[in-house]
Amino acid sequence: MRIRRALGLSAAVATTVLGVPAPAQADSPATLYVDTDATRCSDTGPGSSAEPFCHIATAAALVEPGQTVRVAGNRQYREEVHLTRSGTPAKPITFVGGTGTQGPLPLVGATGRAFVLSGVHDVVVQGFNLRGTSEAVAVTASSRVTLDGNQFGAGDPAVRVSGPGDHVTVSRNRFHRSGGVTVEGGARDTLVTTNDLSRTLGGVRVTDASGPVVVHNTVAFVCGPSVVLDGASAGAVVANNVLTGHNADSLAVGVAPACGAEQDGTEVSVSAGSTTGSTVDHNVVHPFPNASAYTWAGTAYRSPKDFAGATGQGAHDVDQDIAFDTKALPTANVVTEAATAAVDAADPAAPGALPTDLLGTPPLDDPLLPNAPGSTGRDRGAYELKGLRSVTAVSSGAQVPSPRGPAPFTARVTPTAVNAWPTKLTYTYDFGDGTPALVTGQATADHAYASPGVYRPTVVATDELGARVSGSSSAVTVGTPGPLVPSLVVNPNGPLSYTVDTGGSTGPWAVNGWKVDFGDGTAVVPGASPAHTYAAPGRYTITLTETDEGGRTASVGQVLDVDYDRMHKDQISGERVRVIAGLDDALSDNQVNYTSGTWYRMNALTWLNTTLGFDRTTRLAAAYTRNGDLHAVRSTASGWIQLAEWQAGTFEWRPWENIIRSGPTGTALATPGGNLSVDQVAATSIGNTLHVVALAGGRVFEATRDYDTGTWSGWGEISAEAHLPGPVTRIAASAVGNALHVAALGADGHLRIADGDYTRGTWSSGDLTAYRGGPGGVTELATATIGSRFHVLAVSGGRVQQITGDYAGGDWNTWADVSAATGLGGSVSRISAAATGNTLHLYAVTGGASGTNSGGVYSADGDYTRGTWSSWADITAPERTGPMGGGTVFTVAAAGR
Repeated sequence: MRIRRALGLSAAVATTVLGVPAPAQADSPATLYVDTDATRCSDTGPGSSAEPFCHIATAAALVEPGQTVRVAGNRQYREEVHLTRSGTPAKPITFVGGTGTQGPLPLVGATGRAFVLSGVHDVVVQGFNLRGTSEAVAVTASSRVTLDGNQFGAGDPAVRVSGPGDHVTVSRNRFHRSGGVTVEGGARDTLVTTNDLSRTLGGVRVTDASGPVVVHNTVAFVCGPSVVLDGASAGAVVANNVLTGHNADSLAVGVAPACGAEQDGTEVSVSAGSTTGSTVDHNVVHPFPNASAYTWAGTAYRSPKDFAGATGQGAHDVDQDIAFDTKALPTANVVTEAATAAVDAADPAAPGALPTDLLGTPPLDDPLLPNAPGSTGRDRGAYELKGLRSVTAVSSGAQVPSPRGPAPFTARVTPTAVNAWPTKLTYTYDFGDGTPALVTGQATADHAYASPGVYRPTVVATDELGARVSGSSSAVTVGTPGPLVPSLVVNPNGPLSYTVDTGGSTGPWAVNGWKVDFGDGTAVVPGASPAHTYAAPGRYTITLTETDEGGRTASVGQVLDVDYDRMHKDQISGERVRVIAGLDDALSDNQVNYTSGTWYRMNALTWLNTTLGFDRTTRLAAAYTRNGDLHAVRSTASGWIQLAEWQAGTFEWRPWENIIRSGPTGTALATPGGNLSVDQVAATSIGNTLHVVALAGGRVFEATRDYDTGTWSGWGEISAEAHLPGPVTRIAASAVGNALHVAALGADGHLRIADGDYTRGTWSSGDLTAYRGGPGGVTELATATIGSRFHVLAVSGGRVQQITGDYAGGDWNTWADVSAATGLGGSVSRISAAATGNTLHLYAVTGGASGTNSGGVYSADGDYTRGTWSSWADITAPERTGPMGGGTVFTVAAAGR
């Protein structure tokens, strides 16, 4: 005795010298707390709820028999915890995380393992989410250790039990896409019961460990056999399990990593050295296709019938393809009514059965199914089938629809249970205000709340067999008595458009009626958050009227000054030009408002192709009509002429629509010239009529769309009406008054002007080159009108030349070099022109040939009031154009208003 006391004293002194606190004394608290996220956590103690330890390992070094280490859930503990202290059979040491398999559980694991139990006894580890890079939990040379109600998501194996040691229990754990359970090295009487192993890297493997009991487990879709007894593992019991390698659903959602759709293996494998005294019976065994159900002493058996006939084992085993109810609990394999081989079919005499299943449900005898012979109504596998599946609850007022009102307020809680069995239910109502729970058979309960607050009632439904489910109700809000005070918040929602937010209204009763008068004579709008668009800018008074469930009415008003924001105002007023550019295989548009002096960034128009499919643009034209809408016209690589429109009323683009298509296919309009290939398009407007001019087969055609009537004309041939000699190679068009003027460049190099007088209904033409001469080698044309003056611009030798015809004065001036006047260097490949007020705006693409150049778009302005041209400016600079900056521009169109 003296020697033992001396040893104990020495040990105590040694731990003190090493800096480890002395063990807790007899008056130590029953519970030690760990919370790594707590503000006041400390590893120097005391481990109380107010000042918990930061690490589980700290508590593990101090815990005494009979104490519980309670670890805060929903935390991550990056540590490997070594448990070296033991309890007694009457006073075990318990480590508790969450409650059973329900979260939130503390996550424990680091490089290596989560828990290591070595040479200990009478220890329980319960309610953790455990991970490991090797095994998650290792139990070595230990006895009376229980791993219960944990989740495993990593580790191979997830649990390793090795001897010498005995009576280690692995119970009510969920293993998902982790390893399985390995028992080895002389461990005796290990119990593996009521676990769910789903899509794991292995099932339960016992090697050289006597007396293992593997009962009431569900092992589904694992890599390798479900249960293996290897080496000398005699005296085993494998009973009341559901073991399935495959079903149609498992293939649909995929099996564990490294598993194929089919597996050449076996579900239950018992070596020759493990058959002595071992029993395999009362299991559901369903193997992978083309695999055996059993291997007994080296011989494979495809079915329970074959197995029982040859060995006498598995007389009550059944092969059934079970589809599990994964909706009941994600990643779990809960049985359904269809699992007739598992329900009410367990052997009550098999050892290792727990009082409840993995979810805490007691044995339930399904009243809708007969029991298997000899069974008392318990199910095979880790789960008991319940008729009572779920309960949900809603709260309301006892006298009003909403669960909201002033104190004192009487609320009504109404649960709805899903129960597949004809069993009576009892409801336990916890109203959340500290009053005693109400237990009743009624599926509704009223409760009077005396004080203001927010309460969330809960309901537990219990059937007469003992199954329990719980659910939370919607919150009950009890307020202080007071008036209804409406809140009106008005937010802009686009041009002249606003939304109303009434969510800030206050009062103890729920608001159940809203009316908004927007103050412009339109109908009063009901609803809590209406939207409204005003027809015109102005000052309006918005009035909100609310009623609540207490029968009260109140109003609030707000004066609103309605106007366009700067960007939208710039799009509909002032002198403005819209520029559309072909950028590689996409389109972008930009706008400059010359009145406010604002350029807006490029807006990609590629999405406008979505209704017709992608098609590369070859030529562009644009024009405004009197209603303020902008019309973009393009020819495409596949032969279409298409129209897209920007609408001033909505500030939005409408998708492309086909005008004509070359070739033999059907078209929206008759094809110009009998399906001739379209080479170029031009566009202008007279009033509210859009004129589309097309160059096809060297001839010039025209079609119009009247936006007052919404109708298209057919195609007419300008070349024939105006007697233009062909072939024509380039065109441009603009209108002066009620006349359409088309500049047409012939193959002979002569520029001719065709004039369509819509007042008289006649066409005429003249040879401008013969009259005024002109530059040779013209490659591009553009036109624009200012008042009665028709401006024609031509590209010759990469330079821009200009001539103007004054239709009021009746004559043309002479050609002038715009490139010289503006200082534009480089080679111009494409041009477009637009006019605002008394100013001509010219836009030029510089660089190489069409479709291959990498130049930008430059702009110059001719002010005819001052008689000056501005210098050229690059409008494709990134700070101006956004997505267009630095790209390949190959065509451009502009329209002014």
